[in-house]
Amino acid sequence: MLLVAIAVLLVLLLIPLAVFLHGPRLLLPHPRPPPPGAPPDVLIVLGCRARQDGTPGIVLKSRLDHAIALHRAGVAPRLLMTGAAVYTKHVEAEVMARYALEQGVPETAILREPDATNTLENAIRSAAMMRSHGWRRAVIVTTDCHVFRASQMFAGRGLEYFTSGAPPTGASLRTRLTMMLWERYLIWRVVKRRREQRRGIHA
Repeated sequence: MLLVAIAVLLVLLLIPLAVFLHGPRLLLPHPRPPPPGAPPDVLIVLGCRARQDGTPGIVLKSRLDHAIALHRAGVAPRLLMTGAAVYTKHVEAEVMARYALEQGVPETAILREPDATNTLENAIRSAAMMRSHGWRRAVIVTTDCHVFRASQMFAGRGLEYFTSGAPPTGASLRTRLTMMLWERYLIWRVVKRRREQRRGIHA
């Protein structure tokens, strides 16, 4: 009986955890990887914390290395760096652009969006820049655990988006776990907001 009770308790604990971790994927559109064929117009690299010395932090560097590798592989001809000075005095878009230049990316392939302070603003301001250049298709480059929420912010803006996630190379297990749990919490807020919007439409 004790083993049965323990098993039931484990199931009761695991079900809410599974719903918390994976439930949003059943309720929201899935992000799509870049398709083969005609390349998108631009890689949109989402900003993240820069160090006090003006160099990319661990997570931001992993996004940049991934985006630069995609650029070199011919996935898209340009990189749009988006991010303001959020955590330090350094504008993330400038930090990212400088790093890309140091890695050999030509200046002509780099665009800067220096005002976005969060993922939603990344989406709104990047979409505006794309329209101003007459571009229609982009690949969103961010950390792998952030891809799902980022794709929701970019959806519905009249443009075509794909996603590519970068593992946070060099980040500690604690940092990775914290990021994953925080993202799951925030994506549930997106689910709640979408439900409230639907109720408002049908009210």
